Amino acid sequence: MGAVAVDAMGGDLAPVAIVQGAVDCARLDQIPVILVGDEAAIKSLIVKCGASSLLDNSMLSIVQSEGAIAMEEKPSAALRKKGSSMHVACDLVATGTACGALSAGNSGAMMAIATLQIGRIEGVLRPAIAALFPTRKGFCVVTDAGANVDCSPEMLAQFARLGAAFSKAFFGIENPRVAVISNGEEEGKGTDLTRATLAIIRSSDILCEGYCEGRDIFEGRVDVAVCDGFTGNVLLKTAEGTAKHFARSIKEAVQSSNLIVRLGALLMRPAFNRVKAKMDPREYGAAPLLGLKAPVFIAHGNSDAYAIRKAIQFVARSYQGNVTHITQRTIS
Repeated sequence: MGAVAVDAMGGDLAPVAIVQGAVDCARLDQIPVILVGDEAAIKSLIVKCGASSLLDNSMLSIVQSEGAIAMEEKPSAALRKKGSSMHVACDLVATGTACGALSAGNSGAMMAIATLQIGRIEGVLRPAIAALFPTRKGFCVVTDAGANVDCSPEMLAQFARLGAAFSKAFFGIENPRVAVISNGEEEGKGTDLTRATLAIIRSSDILCEGYCEGRDIFEGRVDVAVCDGFTGNVLLKTAEGTAKHFARSIKEAVQSSNLIVRLGALLMRPAFNRVKAKMDPREYGAAPLLGLKAPVFIAHGNSDAYAIRKAIQFVARSYQGNVTHITQRTIS
């Protein structure tokens, strides 16, 4: 397979965590990575990781860029920085040098740059960010998770199709169950937007489960949940905050309890670790941009090396699963 182009300068912990994650992925998973950014700084970090041999056997390579996109920068301004690490990473994909791209930097800028340089699949109205939510039965693809705040019913209906195509290609679900996120499951609930969206989806060949509520996502009742970017982003951030709150609360309760409770918690540690691993956003914190001509993922801004390694795996898995081709057939 081709190499994954990684923006080494994007993210709160860049470039250290990005380079370490890329080194781990190349070394342990045998996925070739192209690191884009300050060549001297990247090479120095690779040497510190004791991974110079990965440069020699082409599992790692470096491409110089000029500057990086700041987290607070507006997408319109970012588009003008043609030599940035994001631009160069996306250009490597557009020219066929890389099979996909990843950045933990400014998500709005990455979406704008990737859309312009890599391009949308023909027929796609707007690319959408998909968030992967862990459920009792696997994963639920929630889209849009922040890219498009103001949406038409036609856009949301297409997000349903994009999410279903991704679920089929990435998770192997032959006929994904799709629902529209609303404030209740009854047909009369929702807004003009959700009702019109549901009508379009029902008239298509998608397996439509009607409306779903936020709690249904975690129960695994549906494989794809559709909403506008405002709703999706609020849902995503609330879920992340809730998970952190409960983990912190349990830890504090155990620490402030008597010896018997602490011993019981020690015996429960294996079970706690399994739950923690399933809820850890680093395991699936990279969100795909659906509707583009090649795999593009956006990692969380505070991604550490482990999260970056997992995110690179996601890009490679998306390429190997022919997500783009399956989406093209679905949209056409």
